[in-house]
Amino acid sequence: MLLLLLNTLLFIGGFILWTFTEYGLHNWAGHLPRGRHQVSREHLEHHRNLDYFTPASRKVYLALPVVAILTGICVSFSVVVVQSVGFGAMVAFGFVVGWTWYEVLHRRIHTHAPLNAYGTWARRHHFHHHFADHKLNHGVTTDLWDRVFATRATPERIRIPERKVLPWMLDSTTGDIATGFASHYQLVRRRRRLAPSR
Repeated sequence: MLLLLLNTLLFIGGFILWTFTEYGLHNWAGHLPRGRHQVSREHLEHHRNLDYFTPASRKVYLALPVVAILTGICVSFSVVVVQSVGFGAMVAFGFVVGWTWYEVLHRRIHTHAPLNAYGTWARRHHFHHHFADHKLNHGVTTDLWDRVFATRATPERIRIPERKVLPWMLDSTTGDIATGFASHYQLVRRRRRLAPSR
């Protein structure tokens, strides 16, 4: 029983380590370099084009060395301290599950309507980052590190530019924000110039 509890705590620790990494990748590697390296360029392209996600092959190319190094460190530490490979592997496993959860959630935030309160919260938290202030709300799976680093904002009604509105937000008959999302999002339409009268 104690072993199960310890493994569970190590898994949770790995998951929490991922959430810190997620925050760091988003804020410090994605935004602060302002496009000076590939991770930042990919991230800023996603901000320009909400349908753009870094191709899976590039993500795997980045993930494999990170996971290999993390696993090596965790397992080595575990072997030295408690003479067990399993404890370090559980931390690495929690990290990988966290990363996978982030990838699935982030894409669904952009492509699907929320199914529950967590989904609603995640979309509002993330879209405040996209549409209100890109210096805030860097966490996607949690706001834990936004709280720690004082980059958390509680969004009110988020103004969505017409050219960036996501299809799931719209009422297909009116073209306006769907009633179920109207308290969270406001569509900002482009001003159309009137043709000069003759």
